[in-house]
Amino acid sequence: MYNTALVFPGQGSQYIGMCNDLIENVPIAKNLFDKASTLFDIDLFSFCKNGPAEDLASTYIAQPVIFLHSIILDAVLKLNNIKISAVAGHSLGEYSALVSCGSLSLNNCLNILKTRCVEMQKANINNKGSMLAIIHDNLNEVRQICDKFSKTVIANINSHNQIIISGPVQQIEDSIQLFKENKIKKVMKLNVSGAFHSPLMNEANVTLNKVINSVNFSDIEIPIYQNVLPTENFEGKEIKNNLLKQLTGSVLWYNIIVNMKKKGINQIIEVGPKTVLSKLTKKIDSTINIIAIDTIEDLKNNGFKIIK
Repeated sequence: MYNTALVFPGQGSQYIGMCNDLIENVPIAKNLFDKASTLFDIDLFSFCKNGPAEDLASTYIAQPVIFLHSIILDAVLKLNNIKISAVAGHSLGEYSALVSCGSLSLNNCLNILKTRCVEMQKANINNKGSMLAIIHDNLNEVRQICDKFSKTVIANINSHNQIIISGPVQQIEDSIQLFKENKIKKVMKLNVSGAFHSPLMNEANVTLNKVINSVNFSDIEIPIYQNVLPTENFEGKEIKNNLLKQLTGSVLWYNIIVNMKKKGINQIIEVGPKTVLSKLTKKIDSTINIIAIDTIEDLKNNGFKIIK
């Protein structure tokens, strides 16, 4: 018997063509896109359908469309009466998880996300940042190199050997040379617009946290594992406090999966575009059964019905 957790992907998982089949087959999909498009004052679905890729990847568009994609699929799973034992999301995906488990309402979440997108884009312009993926199994060695720079930090611990660092553009460039000098050669710059989960997001966090503090977070029955505190949590007040730290804190994804397994989670369903979290989970613990739900075909192939 499976104890199932839902996990939700973050920014970077978007692709042209996403949501097309959801709009055509899931009744709530168009209404959700219309609601979000009105709030964001832009036709979000047109970018899913037509691109261009550069616009779709921008923070202001990518974050709401990934969130909507996940929430639409989540609604379909709930209509199939699937039993859920836990939820989690990677960075942006934590917002999808908060709505899924009932801690945050859809409307409040969309309002927070709009502020998050606007403030992150401002911070990206004011503080030119970058991110670097390092494939290395010694976290302390990576941390020691980060510590040589004033604003470069570990942004994500994605698996036992995939670490993401974040900081100012020049510091990230300089760190590449240091990694090579320390015989850490598998490094790759990420195609992102800023230094997420780093001190360069501090100014964005000021306004974002005012909005987060203005809304209610409910206590929940299905636990959420959060990025900055990767253990199960049921209390709305603590969930809010953890979210306040998320934009500038590290995403402890490796710890989330390890802790879920310790609590008996043996199946994970990734809900949203692409399969980034499915691949990471397989690297972390190959004994966990993994299902990735991105499209209508994925739903049908895994025995879920589209209830209209």
